[in-house]
Amino acid sequence: MVDAGFQVSSMELVQEIYQILIDKEETCHRTCFSLQLDGTTLDNFAELKNVEGLKEGSVLKVVEGLQHAVNFMCI
Repeated sequence: MVDAGFQVSSMELVQEIYQILIDKEETCHRTCFSLQLDGTTLDNFAELKNVEGLKEGSVLKVVEGLQHAVNFMCI
C-alpha cells in the first residue's frame, strides 16, 4: 500500500484528484483505477463537497482494475 497523502479543497472535482495521483511519482504507474470512500466508488465529476460522508481527515482508497463503469478512470 502506498501512502500518497495530500490535502485537497472541498471545491475540487474527483477528476482533479485522479490527475494529482497520475502526476505523483509514487502513484503514476497506476493507469486504471477508481477512488472509493467507505467502499463507495466516487463519481469522477462530483465536487468533493457533495460527496456524502466525506469530512476532514477522510481517506480515499485507490482501487485498481478495469471495470465497465462510468466511475473508473483509465489512461
